[in-house]
Amino acid sequence: MMATHRTTSERRGLSALLAREWADPALRGSHLMLVNTVVTAALGFAFWVVAARLLPVEAVGTGTATVAIVLTIAGLGQMNLYQSAGVLLARASGDGRTAAFGLWALAAGATLAVGTVVSAVVVTVDALAARTAIVPATLPLLVTCAVAWTTFAVKDALLIARRRTALVPVLNGGYAVLKIAVLGGAVALLPATARPGAVPSGDAIVLATFVPIVLVVPVAALVIALPRIAAPRAPDIAVGTRRGQDARFLATDYIGVVALQSCTTLLPFIVFAWSGAEMAGVFAAAWAIVLVLDTLAHNAAVPLATELARTPERADELSRRVTLRTLVVVAVGATALAVFAQPILALLGPTYAVQGTPVLQVFAAASLLRAILILRLARLRAARRTGRIALVEVIHAAAVLGIAAWTVPGAGALGMAFAWAAGQLVALAAVLLLSGSRRTTTRAVTHGP
Repeated sequence: MMATHRTTSERRGLSALLAREWADPALRGSHLMLVNTVVTAALGFAFWVVAARLLPVEAVGTGTATVAIVLTIAGLGQMNLYQSAGVLLARASGDGRTAAFGLWALAAGATLAVGTVVSAVVVTVDALAARTAIVPATLPLLVTCAVAWTTFAVKDALLIARRRTALVPVLNGGYAVLKIAVLGGAVALLPATARPGAVPSGDAIVLATFVPIVLVVPVAALVIALPRIAAPRAPDIAVGTRRGQDARFLATDYIGVVALQSCTTLLPFIVFAWSGAEMAGVFAAAWAIVLVLDTLAHNAAVPLATELARTPERADELSRRVTLRTLVVVAVGATALAVFAQPILALLGPTYAVQGTPVLQVFAAASLLRAILILRLARLRAARRTGRIALVEVIHAAAVLGIAAWTVPGAGALGMAFAWAAGQLVALAAVLLLSGSRRTTTRAVTHGP
């Protein structure tokens, strides 16, 4: 009888705990984004299995290298609004709809500007080298894809900022399903490479990555346009002062964005350029799998930074709770990837299993360091310490790319994995040194830079 009573009490206590966590916006957002990570990870892995079975490894490498270029342009244009939109909207006037769409338009316009500059540089270099105009002719399409990806990536942050986080896993899951469908259709419809001995085309992967965005983004726009669910807001300040602070926030953060893109989204292209298409394909598979853990940490960091910007007095409490939950999940995932790397990659094919297993294991070992780094940066971002964030990202990029220049030409994908792991260790040491005191952080959130 006593055991039954204790079991009932435990169930009630667990229900009360879950109810309290669900009522907390930061923790609710963290849980919903965990669901988003699981859904997109499962469907994303299914995409890579289909791609590996339908396309040769060289085509996978070529396609992912092309996508890496597009995502780098998009990343430079986004101005890191995926991480920062919630912090900026915390002090928006009114219900924030106008500000949300303003940030969306700003990111799209900046991506178009970055793409235009990159295109002009490529065309000039191509002309000076007396090459054909085949590559420059594709640049407008690549820039269009970059703008589309920016609108897709920023939508998550805007939905979180407007307390519509539950829709994020739904839209991203729908995108992942459409991505697989488009891949199958593209492989069936696109002609094979005509020139014997040429590197197989990766156009199917490019189309599968960007075509589904056309269907997903309009739905997100409709939801963002709805009146916002009531949310507390950080202490308001004069509009002119707030805009000046926001401009400095974005400008300083952009330095970190440039460094971050050079050592994340550009990595598949760097491996392609330094080690060839096959090695780029092997790297792309392991990179896509371990990015699940990276995405999980980012997905926990975005709602954390958003809520800390609104309620800076809860910085220690929220950071501790979200960090603990996130690190437990990342640790479990990293252990599973390290132990089962070979059978996971065997689903893609023997080349991936043989060459990619140690690559995935090194990535998995580095993922816990990466998660800690991301969550520490989220707290600095909520405190608007973008100067410190930029410095950490510059150190991070210098470490990864500097080591990669030494390791990748000889060791290929495995060399890049070691460079990535070393870069996380260096960056984490830097952020721990630069984090500052709790008192300084809280004052920065309340009064701005």
